[in-house]
Amino acid sequence: MIVWKKTHGMQAAIVIAVLLAGASASWAQGFGPRFGLTSDPDQVHMGLHLPTLRMTPHLGFMASFEAGVGDDTTLFSGNFDFKYVFSAHAGTWHPYMGGGPALHLADHDQFDDQMEVGLGIIGGMQTVTKGGGFFAEMRIGVVDSPDLKFTVGWMFR
Repeated sequence: MIVWKKTHGMQAAIVIAVLLAGASASWAQGFGPRFGLTSDPDQVHMGLHLPTLRMTPHLGFMASFEAGVGDDTTLFSGNFDFKYVFSAHAGTWHPYMGGGPALHLADHDQFDDQMEVGLGIIGGMQTVTKGGGFFAEMRIGVVDSPDLKFTVGWMFR
């Protein structure tokens, strides 16, 4: 576990890192809002995902930023996920899985604030529409990340 004491601008550093990762995308699949529930800490989270860098027809990179509230903690997270979308021969829903590193800044009510580098695994389903799409995913925290997150979101083109 890598832990840094909070300094001024740590939240800004997470936001800038996520924005730079999204800005480096060679083409945009979609951006949009995301929200859901987190377990350990027990929170409600909301955020934004940025355009996806498509590396192969099935493999891409997506950065997202989330802020969670609850359980006497505010948690700011920057996620940097590689995502593999499986081919679906029937229907419009496509399963995907992946994962990647994350930066988490925890603002505790009674403790010193800290930043941690974590790792998560994701799995979900997505559908594409004329104007973008919709997704639902589950994230399992493997290293220094929230234990479990359920997230839904929209993609706009």
